[in-house]
Amino acid sequence: MNGDKAAARAERMVLLLYLLLSVGLLAPLASNRILPDAPDHANHTAAVVQARLALDEGQFPLRVAPWQHQGQRYPMFQFYSSTPYLLAGVLHKYITPANPWLALKLVYLAGLVVAGLFIYKTARLFGLSSLAAAVGGVVYITFPYLLVNIHARGAFTEAFAQFLVPVLSYLSFRLLNDRSPHLVAGLACCWLVLATSHLITWLYTSFFLAVLVASLATLRRLHWKFPAFWGLGYALGLALAAFFLLPLTVMRQLQIHESLPNPYEFNWLTPISTLLSLTSAAPEPTPGMNTPFLHPNLGLPVMIGIVGCMYCLFSDRAFRRSRAGHEVLVLIILCALAFWCVWSPVDFWSIIPQPLRIAQFPYRFLTYLGLFGTLLFCWFLKQLEARYGAGASLVLLLAVLLAVGPYLPVLHRSFRTIESIKAAPDLGYGAGAYLYAVEAGPSGSSRRRELESQLPVVHGDGWLIMGREVRVAREYLKSLNGYLYLKGSTPANWKSSCRQLSVLVDGTVRESTDLPAGGFELQVQSIRLAEGAGTPEVSIAFASPCGFVPREEDPASTDGRKLWVLVESVRFVPGTADHFLGVEKLQRLCSLDRDELLCRLRAPERTALQLPVLYYPDLLRVSRNGQEVGYDRSPYRAWYLVTVESLKGSNDIRVRFVGSRWGNRFSALAWLVVGGCFTWGWLQSWRSASGRLRRRGIKQANSD
Repeated sequence: MNGDKAAARAERMVLLLYLLLSVGLLAPLASNRILPDAPDHANHTAAVVQARLALDEGQFPLRVAPWQHQGQRYPMFQFYSSTPYLLAGVLHKYITPANPWLALKLVYLAGLVVAGLFIYKTARLFGLSSLAAAVGGVVYITFPYLLVNIHARGAFTEAFAQFLVPVLSYLSFRLLNDRSPHLVAGLACCWLVLATSHLITWLYTSFFLAVLVASLATLRRLHWKFPAFWGLGYALGLALAAFFLLPLTVMRQLQIHESLPNPYEFNWLTPISTLLSLTSAAPEPTPGMNTPFLHPNLGLPVMIGIVGCMYCLFSDRAFRRSRAGHEVLVLIILCALAFWCVWSPVDFWSIIPQPLRIAQFPYRFLTYLGLFGTLLFCWFLKQLEARYGAGASLVLLLAVLLAVGPYLPVLHRSFRTIESIKAAPDLGYGAGAYLYAVEAGPSGSSRRRELESQLPVVHGDGWLIMGREVRVAREYLKSLNGYLYLKGSTPANWKSSCRQLSVLVDGTVRESTDLPAGGFELQVQSIRLAEGAGTPEVSIAFASPCGFVPREEDPASTDGRKLWVLVESVRFVPGTADHFLGVEKLQRLCSLDRDELLCRLRAPERTALQLPVLYYPDLLRVSRNGQEVGYDRSPYRAWYLVTVESLKGSNDIRVRFVGSRWGNRFSALAWLVVGGCFTWGWLQSWRSASGRLRRRGIKQANSD
């Protein structure tokens, strides 16, 4: 009993230590009014604002960012991340209603404390003293890459995932010695939170922890039930996250799938000189990127842990042959594997399956060097304590605290303010990553209403995309008896004499004109576009030598596009009337009813309606007059919108983003199983406690 009280007292002291240290680590982000200049700080703060708007609508789990794309229901939380924004959104709604940035920082603060605490608890499982285990927690939360994500990159969701990795590690080690059902359920819930926080970290943590658990179970000669219970927890976590993972798995048409780079292309960010530097060192003298202080580094404590354990293995034959020595060797091998992925001197990414390139940047594997390096540091500290006593832990604690200084940068001021983000919470470059990709465009099998809607040659913010080709059936253009219509404007203050805009057909100029300053309308007869013979389809695109680059005119802008024509409408117009109601006209007839779009209208006859909702197949529930109906797509600017057929007369059309039906069912079923595991574990604990009380009463009675 006294031992339990002492352990609880030590844990409270450790929590206080981590809280004070975490406040110090967040000092570069101290201002509640001024954002750092890395763009992700502002982007994630905007996402917190939209998470609060989603909560106001009653969304749970979060799926749709309500403000983005003119309110057309952009499902960023469904495809990118949900849990970190849910927590920050709740804090913003109830605790910091005036400041989303403060809510985000509170999540950082809580995450640092939790991460340190679970490294401490894991080290205690290894048999370390409270002081030595506390030092291990300090090593993890001061790991340079974690601080880079918090300060320099502003990578909110990835840092959140790094906070969860120690929790998963602790539960995994516990399950190697304990088959309690509530531990299985807890592990499943942690995998759910990680999967819905940062997909990249979830994928590679699954691999590294699976290898570690399998290796330790083999070395300890455990019964197969112990690793099987870990596998059960992982499988339950997958099922819990099915509502999130299944749409990502089956939907390959998202824009982000077209832009995943080969991580080897970015290995210049992680040279040996930076990784092994004893201070925060840039990868190049002039980094050539817009993220200052992105200096990936192992950090002195992790290097001490790895080198120290290697020394123990080579110098102590008894330790090398012991089970503990073998387990340390496994951790060193995992560190070596993670280091290989970070350093990437050879382009091995080209020969592995495409989905595994989701890492994007090799420095992401530093997360696992931080985890395994911290565990090795704990092992090495245990050896030092056995030889030199508690003084070794105190000396290393001081060394770790001194080593963190160079990794706390002086950040510059962002041009985006808290008030501007609250007024317009734009997600930045992430606003287009999860749009349903515009494909080759209309073809001979496309229906007329698809061609009448906006052609996919416009950026999301309305600027014309020069050179993007749309392929159209030649016979359709001949039978259309209409014209290609472009309505837009050029900058009124355009000083250049260049005013030319051309329409290309199969790469050749078919029509060219000089545009006036300000608004204009352009029409090109469809029969003119269909001239010629040969291929059944023609390629149509706009081209112009004119244009300006915002980044060159405004140093604060990061926009490198060449822009000139701002589009209001670009579409094919048939010579005879057809029944299609575009989103511009339909928008005023629609409103939001919590998280459901409601459009009410009377149609004189059956009409194709282009709704102000982004198109995603099988993830929306569309009803007409109370009956669920199917829906189609039609292009609008750089994305697709939902199109549905109206009835003649009154129409009450409702649209709601519901996600994957099968994914939702799997998750609901998994929650029943997890609830059963928690209940089973509670009953076991209750019976065990009752048995102890009964035995204590019998012993007391006998002594009397």
